[in-house]
Amino acid sequence: METYDYLLKEWPKDIDYIMALDESGTSEIKSIKRNLLRNNEQPVWFVLSGIIFDLHTMINVKEKIIGLKNKYWPKDGMCYGKKVVLHSKEMRHRDNAFSKKYIKNYDAFLNDLCQIICDSSIKAISICINKTAHVKKYTNPYPIYEYALALMLERYSFNVKNNEKGILLFESRNGGADKQLLRSAANTFKKGTYYIPGSNFSSVNHGIYFNPKRTSDDHLSYFMLEFADLMAYAVYRKLSFNVESKIYKCMEKKIIGYPYFNGRGLKIIDNDGE
Repeated sequence: METYDYLLKEWPKDIDYIMALDESGTSEIKSIKRNLLRNNEQPVWFVLSGIIFDLHTMINVKEKIIGLKNKYWPKDGMCYGKKVVLHSKEMRHRDNAFSKKYIKNYDAFLNDLCQIICDSSIKAISICINKTAHVKKYTNPYPIYEYALALMLERYSFNVKNNEKGILLFESRNGGADKQLLRSAANTFKKGTYYIPGSNFSSVNHGIYFNPKRTSDDHLSYFMLEFADLMAYAVYRKLSFNVESKIYKCMEKKIIGYPYFNGRGLKIIDNDGE
């Protein structure tokens, strides 16, 4: 492992791929146990999504996102003195930079964003766990996030050749949560999974990074993490509410294996374990 627990400021030398990850839903299961005691078996989903960017096409995606932000927020893509972040929660509630004050025609903005996604050479992976079914099935359920991450890393390794190098980029939270993610990823890389030995992760085992939404001066954001956030919520909304948003319809075509992505780029853990 070359890099641990470090802020990613620029594309590292000799690295071919970066997979940015974000989740939608929570990984806690205490509430699920309480629900089951009340005979409430309503599915509750946790979605971990990863977007794979490659060195040769990343710049084009970055430039288009900068252009989008400059178009709708003319002051260098800034709002309230901060670089605008494409954050699904703020977008769906039309909060802050996405309020009607700043975006008069939200449909036009969304169409522009979706066009960028459709034109981007990215690969998407989503691991989706029905927490209710998982907790009901196992006396001692495997930790949700760690389980999803192991499945994610398997699929990442399948899509990076042995002579290529990939790294991971998470959104930083608090120190304890970041360290737990670090330990989980490192453990998978070292010990492997039920299906994949640790040696098979050598191509994607070249760094684990944790970045905030913006740089410390608030002048830059990390578009890779923004894509992962958009993907995670779009899939979560599809599973939880059967809503296929515009973003989902664009991102769906980027899922590895599309249109036959079940089990490949889209892994759903439900009642039957698949």
